[in-house]
Amino acid sequence: MRIQNLKKILVIPFLLFSSYGFSESPDQLYPIKKNNVVGFIDDQGGVFIEPTYDADEIYFLGTGRDDLINVNKDGKRGVLSSKGQLIIPTIYDNNIYSFDFNGGSLASFSINGRCGYITDQNKKMINEKYERCNAFYGNKAAVRLNQKWALINEKDELLTEFIYDEIGRFSEGLAYVSIKGKYGFIDKSGKVVIPLVHEMAMSFENGLARIGSMSSPYYFINKSGEKVFDVQFTHVYTFETEYAVIRQDIGNKELYGVIDLNGKVIIKPQYTDLKLDKKFPDLAIIADKNSKYGLMNIKTNMVVIQPKYENLSFSLEGLITFSEKRRSGLMDLNQNIILPARFDQGGLGFGANQQLSLVKVNGDLIYIDRQGNKVSDFILD
Repeated sequence: MRIQNLKKILVIPFLLFSSYGFSESPDQLYPIKKNNVVGFIDDQGGVFIEPTYDADEIYFLGTGRDDLINVNKDGKRGVLSSKGQLIIPTIYDNNIYSFDFNGGSLASFSINGRCGYITDQNKKMINEKYERCNAFYGNKAAVRLNQKWALINEKDELLTEFIYDEIGRFSEGLAYVSIKGKYGFIDKSGKVVIPLVHEMAMSFENGLARIGSMSSPYYFINKSGEKVFDVQFTHVYTFETEYAVIRQDIGNKELYGVIDLNGKVIIKPQYTDLKLDKKFPDLAIIADKNSKYGLMNIKTNMVVIQPKYENLSFSLEGLITFSEKRRSGLMDLNQNIILPARFDQGGLGFGANQQLSLVKVNGDLIYIDRQGNKVSDFILD
């Protein structure tokens, strides 16, 4: 493994775009600075877009499309394509909720404090008249007016009245809504399919929605609104996989375990930390009483990596970030080292489809490739 000058490295998590699997997704672009303005380089480190945009880090905020990039010019927001074309001019408010295409062709924009929706061809489809505009999920979006939320379609037709205090994201065809602290669910037509009788609700995951909070009893319901099981623990997280993390507080100790979709305890609360991830559905990162991290196979209830690391985190493509002696590296599930632990402890990894990672070396920001070789400086001055 060839590593160039990787002493005293602070690795900066770098996620320029979200990945939505476009069939002809271009190579990723990565921001660089010169004379306090921003441009972009390609996977090989070549300058693809000359520095010209504001250096305010808005380019780190994803657009929900691999081929589109947020940019600002003179404090105004626009969208750049990965081919270098300014497809939406920099004339819009710098609003963090704007230009989330969520894998589609329509996104919200904001101008003079009001929002509407625009296409990726710079055509306004819904004029700026709302206070808040959430991203479209399919052909439905939640919008706010006079401090109340409603659901609209792409033609700006109301599917509900402006009566809700909150509308959550659609997941598995349903979105939670609330009025005066009571929660229920609507479908994509705006119809209430689960009455607003619950205390605090989360989105559906794997057919179940968590109800309750730290101040009210936890339980899970199905899509018919029927209670499936109660939770007898201090706290429970959502079912991102077929399993959910549970927490039991004993004195000043927080102990973590796992339940399945039937509420059955699979791993008793005994670990000081426990992490699940959709990319690794049968695995759990565990931490023992000495705060040493290892890896467990949930289905077999077998520890596959003994707790010995200062930290473990799930990464992409079957890899795990590990930390030892306050340094971080990458390894596979068999503990074969991909990148040695030569990086300052912190985030280490590559985003989906990304070939470069932004790291700090002796105070200088640089890009490295997946073999740890320097590709480019971040600041080109």
